[in-house]
Amino acid sequence: MSRIRALFIFEIMGRPPEHIVESLNKLVDQLGEQKGVEIIRKEFREAKRVEEENSDMYTSFAEVELYADDFNLISLIVLNMLPAHVEILEPAEYVFKNFELSTLLTDITVKVHKYDEMAKVMIMEHQNLLSKLKETEDKVREYDKDFEGVVKVREKNVSEEDVEISKNNEDEKDEGDVGSDGDDEREDKSNELEDDKKDIKDDKIKEDKEK
Repeated sequence: MSRIRALFIFEIMGRPPEHIVESLNKLVDQLGEQKGVEIIRKEFREAKRVEEENSDMYTSFAEVELYADDFNLISLIVLNMLPAHVEILEPAEYVFKNFELSTLLTDITVKVHKYDEMAKVMIMEHQNLLSKLKETEDKVREYDKDFEGVVKVREKNVSEEDVEISKNNEDEKDEGDVGSDGDDEREDKSNELEDDKKDIKDDKIKEDKEK
C-alpha cells in the first residue's frame, strides 16, 4: 500500500518569543527522526503577541507536510504530539486492515485511560486540599470563639513572643494615656483663655463707669 501524505500544523503559545520558535524547531526535528516518517516541507511562522488585553504571551505555529509509511504512524503523531490541525492529502481513500484498526483503537484507549487516571488523581488531590482547608477553617473559628480560654491555658508557659506582644500592648496603652493628658491640657488652656476674656471685659466696663 502507498504511503500516506499528510499536513500537520503545530502551534505553541508562551514566552519569550525566541523560546517558542526554538521549541517548534525541536518538535519538528523530533518528528523527522521518527522511523517511517519523511518530512517533505516545513514552514515556521513568526511569533506574534496574543491579541488579548494585558497579555504578554506569544504564539507561533509550524506547517509540516510529510509522508508516513502507514496510518498507525499518523495516529501516533496525533496522540503523542497533539497537533492543532491534521489533513490527509493522499490517498483520497484508505482501507483499514483489522490489525491497523485494532492498533489505532488500542492506542486511543491507552491514551484516554492515562488522561482519565490523571484527572482522577487531580480531583482526589483537590478534594483533599478542600478537606484540609475546611479543617483549618474550623480550628480558626474554634480558636476565635474560645480566645480567652486559650490564653489562660498558655499563661503557665509564656513564650518570648507572648512577652513581646504583652510589651507592645502596654506601650500602646501608655500612648493612649499620653493622648488623654493632651486632651486635658488643651481643655485647661481653653479655660484660661475664657478667663482672660472675662477679665478684659470687666476692665472695660470699669473704665466706662469711671468716665
